Amino acid sequence: MDDQLHRTILQFYPHAMRLIDIQSFRPGYLPYPARVTIQTTTGQEVACVLKVSVQAEKLILEARVLQALADLQLAVPQILAGPVTIQSEPTPVTVLLMSELPGHALPWIALTDLATADRTCQLVHAAVDQLHALTPHMMAHPVAALIPARTLESELLLVRERRGTGFDMPLFNDALALVQAALPRFNCPLVFSNGDYNPLNFLTADGALVGWIDFEHACFEDPYIGFAKFFLWADDAYGWGVGAKVGLVERYLYAHHVAPAAFLVRLVLRGLYHLQDAAPTQSPDYMLHVVTDAVHKLRQALDA
Repeated sequence: MDDQLHRTILQFYPHAMRLIDIQSFRPGYLPYPARVTIQTTTGQEVACVLKVSVQAEKLILEARVLQALADLQLAVPQILAGPVTIQSEPTPVTVLLMSELPGHALPWIALTDLATADRTCQLVHAAVDQLHALTPHMMAHPVAALIPARTLESELLLVRERRGTGFDMPLFNDALALVQAALPRFNCPLVFSNGDYNPLNFLTADGALVGWIDFEHACFEDPYIGFAKFFLWADDAYGWGVGAKVGLVERYLYAHHVAPAAFLVRLVLRGLYHLQDAAPTQSPDYMLHVVTDAVHKLRQALDA
């Protein structure tokens, strides 16, 4: 597979002569995306970003969305080659080559400095707001026909249709009924989103935002539901727990005048979705605790 992948890179990258190096951006966690260094026919060494996926539709969507965002002057990677599918074993994979943007991912992993965490929080808010501000332009762009639209109602329906092990939990059906009853009160217009507010998807240099990456999950979705993960995985002190420590979600909701009950509906809904992914032999204790607590607070808020 590696040899085939290397040949594909050299075949599709303009004027490529030799592949010098491939280094994962998240070594020990995921092999891709990776930084690829190529020598061209002129002898120049250039770096680009390689993405690989067994789900071709994700990279096809990302490539089209990146082209649209470039039209709108957002600082996103340029498509250099692909997406192209390699017929490999045991399953075909799709590859995409993009330019490497300047800057670095927002500080996030194993953060211990409060001032740095606070600045990351502010920049995440600004990055998300800039994506949301593009909503009317993206909806008017031809690419809008390819971008999934996910209403709160459609997310609720998906939870019902997926079934999964979550329905075996005592809390699950009651929580689902509570969310269904509350949803009509808290609907918002959909916004454009990258589908993943992970701070590593926003690049910074000299204290300012300089780039947006990773649009495999681009969608039109509820403007606040994407923040639920900062609570659902907050027991991860290595990464997501930072958001809880600096009040990343609370500060965003306060700045946008979002009532606590409105976010609790979203937190429970997204939590139920992820609880469905739990293996029958593995109890996602922390996530279950977060959802249980949110259900309790939501019920109190609705009864007040």
